[in-house]
Amino acid sequence: MFELSKICGTVLGKNKVKSTVSLLTTTGVVNVKFRKEHFSLFDKRISQVGEDGKKHVLEHSWFSRGSMIVVNGMRNEDDFVAKKYQSQGGHQLYKIDSVSPDGELVLRSTRYHGSEEDED
Repeated sequence: MFELSKICGTVLGKNKVKSTVSLLTTTGVVNVKFRKEHFSLFDKRISQVGEDGKKHVLEHSWFSRGSMIVVNGMRNEDDFVAKKYQSQGGHQLYKIDSVSPDGELVLRSTRYHGSEEDED
């Protein structure tokens, strides 16, 4: 088993072909590699047709520019690979919804599911 750690930062860009996200952290820019299934799950935009017949966006991609995320994984040379062991608790990816003035983070680990939201 590899030693896992968490990094957080702001998304600068993404590469859909390589399933990577460029993340701006306090130490610089880090490329984060995801598995293709996991990348496509969180790169989707969730929308719903309203009563007026128009599409309304309920949640944008977690990898859109400016989104703040926390990634659990391991370092592999110059890149960071998102990874989570089933025996360890937590999730592979969190979205930072807000940062309070005292530095506390409000994290979310699941996508939009209607009226309920899971907050950690």
